[in-house]
Amino acid sequence: MPFVLVPPLLAFSLSPMNAANRASCTLCLIAKNEGRYLLEWVAYHRLLGFDRIVIYDNDSDDDTAALLAPLQQHGLLERRLWSLGATESPQTTAYADALSRSETDWMLFIDADEFLVLHQHETVAEFLADHHADLGIGVVVVNWRLFGDNGLAIYDPRPVTERFQMAAADDFPVQHHVKSFVRVAAALPPAQIHLWRTRGRVVHASGLPMETMEMPGRSRRIEFSVAQLNHYYGKTLEEYQHKAARGRGGIGQNKPEIKYHYAENKFRAHNQNRQRELSLQRRQPLLQQEIARLAQLVQAGTDKTPQT
Repeated sequence: MPFVLVPPLLAFSLSPMNAANRASCTLCLIAKNEGRYLLEWVAYHRLLGFDRIVIYDNDSDDDTAALLAPLQQHGLLERRLWSLGATESPQTTAYADALSRSETDWMLFIDADEFLVLHQHETVAEFLADHHADLGIGVVVVNWRLFGDNGLAIYDPRPVTERFQMAAADDFPVQHHVKSFVRVAAALPPAQIHLWRTRGRVVHASGLPMETMEMPGRSRRIEFSVAQLNHYYGKTLEEYQHKAARGRGGIGQNKPEIKYHYAENKFRAHNQNRQRELSLQRRQPLLQQEIARLAQLVQAGTDKTPQT
């Protein structure tokens, strides 16, 4: 069916896609057995005004299909089945496919445990406006903001963004990692998970030039002033163990020693609960409403929507 944007619960109106004064942007995700987190993730990022949400379903065998099919039927997102990954990265191959099919000016590639937080703008279009106007900019990077387990041990059904509010210290080294807003017309292959290659300049969300580190996908500066990417890396230990069973999206099945390498000491190293971080919480009232609205659509459509 044609992609028809159904407005979320917002206090503003979306401008027409590709209007001369507005940057359009697609949000891209690849997910495997992330069903219990997807409703919140979709609801939250719809509140930021992304023009399209594309989710590559990497052979999930949980309730992902039942969840996404009704939302796709209502034009809220596009689910694409993705079975590559035997000898190649399912994640980067999906990203390359998404870029080749993009109908928007920009794309953001993130994971289901990552939530974009805008400190100075209400919408993605507002955030991208100055970057979009500078045709020399090809990539805008956003640093990780790492969150710990908040003292919790097991999964409970409250939203991720409600359960976990304790974050790492501002200078925690893992937060040098970035994810990329990519200007589609300037992107260069091959597809990347963290820092994309581009014909243009690479800048932070603040507009400052990004200086890279020797390790790929990392910026020398950790920059949170304009935007951050909340990264709920392990959530609880129980959920981290489920994450380990799914394996890393960036690695093929032919390298199991790397794909499933999620040692418990890695969870402990990332489990940082140094300071309360509440910048996302201002969106919680609308987020709760949007989650409830999408849940009703899923419930109404589950019995009659094909789950292939």
